[in-house]
Amino acid sequence: MLEKKTILDRCEVVGMDSLPSIQCRHKTFVQDTETGEIIGGVQYSRHVLNPHSDLAGEDAQVVALANVLFTAEAKAAYTAKLAEDSL
Repeated sequence: MLEKKTILDRCEVVGMDSLPSIQCRHKTFVQDTETGEIIGGVQYSRHVLNPHSDLAGEDAQVVALANVLFTAEAKAAYTAKLAEDSL
């Protein structure tokens, strides 16, 4: 039997200063459930979370990481950077 799977493959923290972001990579593939063999290719998709991102629907590990990184100070710095960039 074949099963399509999407898994959280990798999370990276970038900008460890006052403007942290989390890059998440998901891996999608079709797997034969009997043999474990991956059929066809693997596709990757990515998205980035910043201090203002909505965390609804994110993996629990990503939410836990975001709760540590996206402090009130990080959110304030991100808001200030957005305001500065819009000038």
